[in-house]
Amino acid sequence: MRQDFRFALWQLLKTPGFTTVAVLTLALAIGVNSAIFALINGVLLKPVVPVRPAEVVNVFTARQNASHDYRQFSYNEYRDLRENRGEVFVDVAALEFAVAGIGHDHEMRRSFAFLTSENYFPMMGVQAFRGRFYNAEECKPNANMAVLVSSYGFWKRNGGRDDFVGSTLHINGQPYTVIGIAPDGFSGANALIAPDIWLPLGIRSQFGSAFGDSETTHDLLDPKNYTFNLVARMRSGLTIDSAKPVCWCWRNG
Repeated sequence: MRQDFRFALWQLLKTPGFTTVAVLTLALAIGVNSAIFALINGVLLKPVVPVRPAEVVNVFTARQNASHDYRQFSYNEYRDLRENRGEVFVDVAALEFAVAGIGHDHEMRRSFAFLTSENYFPMMGVQAFRGRFYNAEECKPNANMAVLVSSYGFWKRNGGRDDFVGSTLHINGQPYTVIGIAPDGFSGANALIAPDIWLPLGIRSQFGSAFGDSETTHDLLDPKNYTFNLVARMRSGLTIDSAKPVCWCWRNG
C-alpha cells in the first residue's frame, strides 16, 4: 500500500495523470517497437466501479522489459488501441487528471477535474442522475464545446438546486454549461481522487492553465503529446490470469 501511495504522489507531482493501485501489469504490443501497453488492475477500482468491477483495468505504457518506466498515451495511440482492441478489451476510455479553478474572482477555488472520452461513463456502468453525459462530438479534438458534468457531491454542496443542470459555471475564468450530474457515490475509477467536475476531451485546447507549465503542448493530434491515461473493460469472463496466453505478463514488484 505504501508503494501505491508513492505512485499516486508521483502522478500528482510530475504530471496531471490519473493514479491507481497497481496489482498486476499486463503488456500488449501496439505496433510501436519501443513501447508496450500494461494493464494495471487496481484494488481501488472495485469499490467505485458499480458494474462488474473486476473487468475494469487501467492501462499504461512502458518500454519493453521495463517495470517502472511508465509514460502516458497520445490521443492517436488511444484511438488506435480503442479501435483495435482485439481479444482482450470490450472498450477503452481516455482520461486526464487536472486541477481547475471553479468560480469567479475572489470566490474561485481550486478543485479536481477529469477530462475524459465520451465512452468513459458508459464503460464504468453509470447513468446520469440528471441531465446527460457529453457525447462524441463534444470530445473531438479542438471541438471546444464548453460543457461539463458535475459530481453529485458538488451539486449538493451548491444547494442541490433543481435548475443546476443548464446553469453556467466559470472554470479557469471561462463559462461552462452544466449538462449533467453524475450519480450519488460515483467518483470515477479511483477512490483516492474524487473530482468535482468532468469535462470532454475536446475542450482541452482551451483548458491549458490547468496542465502544468507553458511548454506543455495542448494539441491532441500531436503524436508526441503523451497526456492520457487509459481505462479499459476486459471481455466478460476474461481475467488477468486467463489473458496470459494472449499477452506477455509480468507482476509489478
